[in-house]
Amino acid sequence: MSQFSTIMKRMFTCIALIAVIMLSLLPGLAVPTAADAATPIYSNLVTTPGANETRMGISWHTGTNITAARLGIEERGNPASYKEFPASTRNNHGIVTEFTDFSYNVHQVNVTDLKPLTTYDYKIIQGAETSGVRSFTTGDTEKFTFFALGDIQIGADGSNNNREWQTANWLAALDIMTSNFPRASFIASAGDQVETSYSSPNATNVNLTQREYNLLLSANRLSSFPIAPSVGNHDVAPLFRDHYNIPGGGNISPHGSGAHQFDYWFRYGNTLIIVLDSNRSSAGSAADRRPFFESAVAQNRDATWKVVMFHHPPYSAYRVESNADKENMRVNWSPIFEANGIDVVITGHCHSYNRTYQMLDDVPLPNQQWLDDDGNIQSDDTGRKYNAVLNPTGIVYFALNATAGAKFYMPGTTGGAEGAVPRYHTAKYDQKQLPHFSVVDVTESSFSVSTYQIDGTPATAGTAGSTPDNAARIQNDNGITLVDKYTIYNVQPVAVTGVTLNKNSMTLASGESEALIATVDPNSALNKDVTWELSGDAEIATVDDIGVVTANDTGKAGTVDVIVRTVDGDHTATCNVRVLSTEDAEDDEKHDSSSSSGGCNAGYSLYALALVAAASFVIRKRKNKYLN
Repeated sequence: MSQFSTIMKRMFTCIALIAVIMLSLLPGLAVPTAADAATPIYSNLVTTPGANETRMGISWHTGTNITAARLGIEERGNPASYKEFPASTRNNHGIVTEFTDFSYNVHQVNVTDLKPLTTYDYKIIQGAETSGVRSFTTGDTEKFTFFALGDIQIGADGSNNNREWQTANWLAALDIMTSNFPRASFIASAGDQVETSYSSPNATNVNLTQREYNLLLSANRLSSFPIAPSVGNHDVAPLFRDHYNIPGGGNISPHGSGAHQFDYWFRYGNTLIIVLDSNRSSAGSAADRRPFFESAVAQNRDATWKVVMFHHPPYSAYRVESNADKENMRVNWSPIFEANGIDVVITGHCHSYNRTYQMLDDVPLPNQQWLDDDGNIQSDDTGRKYNAVLNPTGIVYFALNATAGAKFYMPGTTGGAEGAVPRYHTAKYDQKQLPHFSVVDVTESSFSVSTYQIDGTPATAGTAGSTPDNAARIQNDNGITLVDKYTIYNVQPVAVTGVTLNKNSMTLASGESEALIATVDPNSALNKDVTWELSGDAEIATVDDIGVVTANDTGKAGTVDVIVRTVDGDHTATCNVRVLSTEDAEDDEKHDSSSSSGGCNAGYSLYALALVAAASFVIRKRKNKYLN
């Protein structure tokens, strides 16, 4: 065997060994094993945002024989960080003694001291039993995204078949949302998570409600993705608080005659979110609860953005303005919002999309400063031209369309009676009888709400609810269509003027990868987002969405261009990538070997260089994954 072949063999053996060692240490490999797929020792596992971004609420159900449990959690890849939290345990509100179909104990844990941008693995421990591994990843607290959803309402219209297809829609919607926007940190749900509500439990309504919750939480999707729910008119049942570990202590305020009805707030990064139960909307109720509301604001005066979420919209394109639910919230609560500097209100209930102008004292304020596509300050009297405002006056209200697609109401109608559309407050409305979701992007200087329609087969039910025969249907591979985007800026954004790359050219052998680094100018630019694209034969090389260029292992040689493009301003920079053929790569190796002094020493120098390169490549790949 030649000296070169021996060196190459040693080199590739070492690269493989280092890759195995490095990959074994990477956080991404701490995933559930086959044993974890066994029947879980719990049901209805769900995560909720904690009082702030360093906390997480976790809740699950077990049989009534399990009276104590705890939760073990660690940073992925860091066993030394392992800690356990004891669960608080209670019976499901004594209902078990009367209705036995769904008898269970509720276990809840509040996890603390979480770090941003970190994946955590956790397991449930109940006596001698230990569950499989579940996980969640915390988000960035300085620049983050969350979902805002209208009515999910599993079980709407009451038929058993309806519940099954609607659950399929809901799970497909979750897949579509999280695959298109994987960096989102949590869901803010504006009420009516399920259909069946009751004030007096009986065997029928308790069992129906619990079945709907079982479907809502099926497949444990929300065990890794926190949901912050508000109480809708279909959620007013004691089972609501059995399924969510709402932030407690000073962040929660029970009110009304039932302990299941409450307001709460939480802080995520620079944003305060206050969640209200709008089923109690009278003037007296608003006055009683105002101190709690204003205390939440007072404790978070440093919050850049202040958001309120509840179910019944003060403004919507569906139902007349004299509708009691709308009028109560508009008359009794909107003045409280205005007096406390609220920026955005998120609601549901009307199963139809409506965004208002900036509203103050029930008056639309269309003549705001707004920004055109080039970032120039403009003004107009209609208000419908703008979708980006600068330091606006008043509050913008969103009434969100249905998420799982069982009911859609047409704008301008109420019980079949036509009303004027758009309403006096309406800047944008939409209804195509397909599910919606909204993506909220938050930075220190901007708050942006982008609302998307999930493409699929629209419902044909007109203004009423749907049945399995005329319902909207979606699949988890459906596309999405932007319906509306609205951005509030608190400073005038600085436009992007250009972009550069750390390399104008690179050479790769088959199978090699290297990361390009883009620098967006100026450094003070507000939107530094970029996209990556390939110009040339994708069989030669590819580039991923964070700029890692990979020469394909097909052996095909040639050149391609990798282009980075700024979202703001469409500025570009290009790197020319040359991929060597196998023969060229071998010639380069021979040349390097023969040109070095001392054949054996040269071989070991190449060997050492390979070790460093292999370790650098693996680390770089993982680092870029986490920067994604």
